[in-house]
Amino acid sequence: MKKLLINNFLVFALLTTIPVPFSWCQNIMLDSLKTELIQQKEDTTQCKILLEIGDYFKGNNPDSSIVYYNECLKIAINKKFDSVKAKALRSLGNIYSDMSNYNFALDYYHQSLDISKKLD
Repeated sequence: MKKLLINNFLVFALLTTIPVPFSWCQNIMLDSLKTELIQQKEDTTQCKILLEIGDYFKGNNPDSSIVYYNECLKIAINKKFDSVKAKALRSLGNIYSDMSNYNFALDYYHQSLDISKKLD
């Protein structure tokens, strides 16, 4: 009986430590995206990476998502990347909607929709 309890405890201990390496892998992914962002010279690729990093933070840190989406939006406006601008605006709308700030969300959705209509 004592051996069975020890085995059960070991199995429980093993199963509860499995998510730790998974979160560690997520941090590695974020670090690699940030490194890639620094190394990129192309604005379109920078925007793509900024959107990915924003998506990474979407669920657990929406304020960080907003920062990265706005950085992408700034590049898209300066370089006149209308399709990227529409994606960044839509992503901002999604974040504000998730945060129950529906006025901001609608504003960003409308801006995104207007650009998308112009692009067909």
